[in-house]
Parts: sequence; structure tokens; C-alpha cells
Amino acid sequence: MLLLLLGYINVLGYGKEGWGGWQWEECLKDWGIFLRLAIPGMLVVMSEWWAFEIASLASSYLGTLDLAAQSIVMTLSSCTYTIPYGLGVAVANRVGNSLGEANGQKAQHATVIALAFAVGLSALNSVVLLLMRNSIGFLFSPDEQVVALVAKVLPLLAFFQLADSLASVCGGIMRGLARQQISANINLVAFYCVALPMGFYLTFVLHYGLSGLWGGLCIALFLCALGQSLNLYGVHWQYEADKAHHRVRREEEVLLYLPS
Repeated sequence: MLLLLLGYINVLGYGKEGWGGWQWEECLKDWGIFLRLAIPGMLVVMSEWWAFEIASLASSYLGTLDLAAQSIVMTLSSCTYTIPYGLGVAVANRVGNSLGEANGQKAQHATVIALAFAVGLSALNSVVLLLMRNSIGFLFSPDEQVVALVAKVLPLLAFFQLADSLASVCGGIMRGLARQQISANINLVAFYCVALPMGFYLTFVLHYGLSGLWGGLCIALFLCALGQSLNLYGVHWQYEADKAHHRVRREEEVLLYLPS
């Protein structure tokens, strides 16, 4: 992938305008700012992924049948997640660029469109999963017991498509606003203080099996979506645009006085 991307840049020339050359003195400056954005941004994605992986490990204690079904449901969940995740990456860039050009209305418009797409695409995912819940398991396993267990869990997966999609897209918008820290805190609380303890209790104490694990994850995703949506509801877009534009102008003023 790396070699293909480098070849794409060199052959077609796209992206070269973003490279101004290498200067050791400059590349070692302002790492604190980047890390304050990068680490919470990483935690937003990884906190959710780690929680799903921990749930998969927990399912192994339920037996081979549950573990097989969990693998299938996880694969389906990963496939459906790629759609809102890509949308979240796109809207993060769109919002960030709009704020950088001091256009708060454009950033707000991109946010509304992205959220509308998130709702529409999640509804499509839910419909497909519900309509195919009794047969989609056969794409992965010929075992009828495994397929039946997958069919039992899939309604939960279909139910949280809206929350998963909104959480992913809202996370992208928050990255565009440089509010990764808020998203990371919401995710950590939702998954590790709510989802996993509740999921383990439902699964191993109340004996709900895989449905208990996925029920906990479902609640966490709705909490993530709700928390980030409420945070975005209070955004003053033009104020954020003016702040971003001020940062850009300040950086440009510094660069003007750098030695050539």
C-alpha cells in the first residue's frame, strides 16, 4: 500500500504541492500541539475497537459455538462500520478546511449533510441485516447452530447501526473541530465504565450469552452518539471558524519571517 501510494504521487503528481522540503529545525518544532491532537484522536478509534476485541475474547468463555458466531457477527460489524468511518474521515477534512478558511456556515452545512448521510446509510445497513439475518451466516459457516445463533444476535447489530454511524461521523466532525479530547473521554467512559461491565454482567451473571455482550456494546454506542451529538449541538460555528482562521494567520505570520 505504501509503495503504491508513493508511486501514485510520483507518477500523477497529486499531493506534491503539500510537500515543501525537509528542514530538521522545523520538523522538530510544535510536537506538543500535534500530540495533543493525535493521541486523543487515536483513542477515539482504538477505545471502541479494543472494547469489541475484549468482548470477542470474553465470548470464548461461552464455548466454541458462541465464539464461531461472535467471529461472524464481528466480521459483519466491521464491514458495516467501514461506511460511516469513511464518511467520518471525509467530514473531518471538510469541516477542518472550512473552518481554516473562516467559513463557519460551510462547516455547519458539511456537518448537516454528513449526519443526514449517516442516518440514511445506517438505515440501509439495518434493513439489509434484518432481511438477511437468517441466511447471511451461511456465507461463513455451514453449521446451522452457528447460523441460528448469528440470526439471534443480528437484530442487536441492526439496532445499533444508527448509533454506530452517528458516533463515527460525529467523531469525524469533532476531529475537524479539534475536539478529539472530548470524544475520547466520552468513548472511554461509555465503553469501559458502562458497556463492558454491563455486558459481562448480562452475559456471565444473568446468562444472556452473546446477546448480553452485544447489548452492552449497543448501549455504549448510543451513549457515544448522544454525548457527541449534544456537544455538537452547542457549537457556535462562526466563532470556531474565527478561532481557526486566527491560528492560521498567526502561523502564516511566523512562517513569513523564517529564513529561506
